[in-house]
Amino acid sequence: METQPEAADARHALDEIAQVRTRASVRRRTPWWLWQLIGLALFVSIAAYALPDGWGRWIPVIGFAGALAALGVYRRRSGAPLFERDRRSKLIGLVGLVIVIGSTIVSVVLLRNGVDDWILVAAGAVWYLIIVVLGPFADRGIDEPTRPVS
Repeated sequence: METQPEAADARHALDEIAQVRTRASVRRRTPWWLWQLIGLALFVSIAAYALPDGWGRWIPVIGFAGALAALGVYRRRSGAPLFERDRRSKLIGLVGLVIVIGSTIVSVVLLRNGVDDWILVAAGAVWYLIIVVLGPFADRGIDEPTRPVS
């Protein structure tokens, strides 16, 4: 039979565990500026191909290098690759990947059929929006505390 002090100690211990989980989940969340940085670097890496002459050759390389650096920071902070934390994140990442690939294919087809180079800016904007909108949405599930089993 359980006495009152033992039950109170057990409740106190469970409260401490919940606090530790909450602090850990907040620490695992990605800061807003990192999503912006990843999105901007990916935008530059695709949209810079619309720039004239030599600019369109080396700026995308800088954008891609910036994206790799930002993704490295993301992996160090979160402990997992982009959109790989859990099943929900993977599904959101897959949806985003389909949208990004589709928009890029449409942009390249339109570019080959005579549309101006600036269509690549639209593709870059889609890349940016996917990262900036779906990234924090994928992180949102991490903040929710786990419910104790009754």
